[in-house]
Amino acid sequence: LQYLVAGADKTASIPYSDDLLLFGCDSNIYRLTGDPMAGGQLDSVSTVTGVAFGDAWCKDPEGIIYFFGSRGGVYAMSPQGEIQSLTQSRIERRLQDIDLERYRIKMVWNDREQGLHVYQCPFYFDGVVLRAWYWDKRNNAWFEDELASSTKQVASTCVMDGDSYDDRRLLIGCEDGVVRMYDNKRASDDGDRVDSRVLFGPVVMEQSSMKTRFCKLGVELASDQNGAEYDWYVGRAADERGDPVRSGVLNSGVNGYPGGMFRGASAWVRLRNGADAQRWALEAMSLSAYPAGRKRL
Repeated sequence: LQYLVAGADKTASIPYSDDLLLFGCDSNIYRLTGDPMAGGQLDSVSTVTGVAFGDAWCKDPEGIIYFFGSRGGVYAMSPQGEIQSLTQSRIERRLQDIDLERYRIKMVWNDREQGLHVYQCPFYFDGVVLRAWYWDKRNNAWFEDELASSTKQVASTCVMDGDSYDDRRLLIGCEDGVVRMYDNKRASDDGDRVDSRVLFGPVVMEQSSMKTRFCKLGVELASDQNGAEYDWYVGRAADERGDPVRSGVLNSGVNGYPGGMFRGASAWVRLRNGADAQRWALEAMSLSAYPAGRKRL
């Protein structure tokens, strides 16, 4: 056992239970079942990806293990060793660009929000603003976060598991030596303005040879919060957003359709609110699309 694990360049030890221990290596994952001094068994779980160095893993209340792969990307793994990528065909390329020699990955499960946080923690702070990612399990959706202040970058995290509801929070140790926590009731990041935005698209027809006529963009925002700005794009290709065909301001609640009918191959909608001390939330969005003839070569 010692020879196998040491020879594989172990990067992480993941204790799952009294009878199950996982070893993450550079390019492999092993599972130790039972007591190694009493007939325990070591099995290979993966020969495709390993686990990044450090605390690049966590576990949710259902017992699913999440880890950052040694080649980039986030994976979910059951105790039986079944591995599934959560980032493939979504944000895989962004995570593959992380330099694991400069940054260690810190992953933590957020019970209050039912999601997974992925942080880049630099070995040496150099005033760079770093991206972080959040996966919402209920909606199977990824969100990208970025702290505006270069002095508030994440250095470490800890889940405070107290008895009362308000005591069970995610704490973040920051570069400036201050420990902060998430609070959904706040409208700023400890004094920094929150510039929140989301981009939907591309919306395309199933038949790639057909153009589409887009119209009747409908957006409903939460009625008890603030509004947002919108940009509506219609591109000539699925990977070409182009310039906005309509832009404007959305109020809280249900908003009427903006005028216009536009032909193209794809549609995109961006919502944004960067105002100071404001909050907004999307309730529903719809867009009508009709065939508009074949594309010209």
